Amino acid sequence: MKRILLLAIAPLFMGSCASLYLKDGKQAYREMQYQDAIWYLEKGLAKKEDPEGRRMLSQAYLMTNDVAKAKENYALTTTYTDNTDEDRINYGRSLMASGSYSEAATIFEGIVSRDGSNETAKELLASCKKLDQLKKDSLYYHVEPLAIPGGQSAFSAVPFNGGLIFSAPSSKGDKDPYTNKAFTDLYFSKNNGGSWGAPEALTTLNSKYHDAVAAVSPDKSMLLFTRTFSLNGVAMSASDKNESNTQIYMSRSQPDGTWGKPELLSFNDTKSKNAHPAF
Repeated sequence: MKRILLLAIAPLFMGSCASLYLKDGKQAYREMQYQDAIWYLEKGLAKKEDPEGRRMLSQAYLMTNDVAKAKENYALTTTYTDNTDEDRINYGRSLMASGSYSEAATIFEGIVSRDGSNETAKELLASCKKLDQLKKDSLYYHVEPLAIPGGQSAFSAVPFNGGLIFSAPSSKGDKDPYTNKAFTDLYFSKNNGGSWGAPEALTTLNSKYHDAVAAVSPDKSMLLFTRTFSLNGVAMSASDKNESNTQIYMSRSQPDGTWGKPELLSFNDTKSKNAHPAF
């Protein structure tokens, strides 16, 4: 009798777990916490199929540049009985992102044949058909990675004083308790006649949290950058809302060529999430 009762309860328990994962995943997606959304939605969808959750998972993968996973999940959305042209367009976009232009064009042609007023499908179809024209100047350029010493990943580079300010993993050894990966810092590397100097950490700007994405004013007197940290200094994995804040800081150039102490810009507050400054 106990064994029969346990067998009866097990599907209910699994269904409850799936619903919780899907609920948290959808909430994370709406808050643009795409990595969190992926984790929760994958867990939930493994136990229970949910069309809205699958569509959100597909888009979350696309937003985080995991094109292969986005294409895989968008393909599943096209099998739903309530499949829409929006689903088909999103699937076509993921095909384009993975280089499958002819397959994407077939999807867009089908949409346009049924609905000639669908401007999005028509524009994407035209892009697929003009691929050769779009790529005709690709031989004019040669793209290669910069040989900056250190071999670390680097991103968000901006030109400054004959070199680059960029973001890269911190060398201090501290790790973000949420991702278990190194925090990011801001660095400067000088271009010395074709070769790049060893990255120098911008110590007056860097904190124990994530410092990244710098933007320098045209007159080089001001620098804006983002700082991401957990709410109230608590690790995100341990906080109630499981979220972080990204805020914009400003630093002014000093007479000795260094950057001054960063100041939090006035429009930031404890609840704001601002990012990617630019001039």
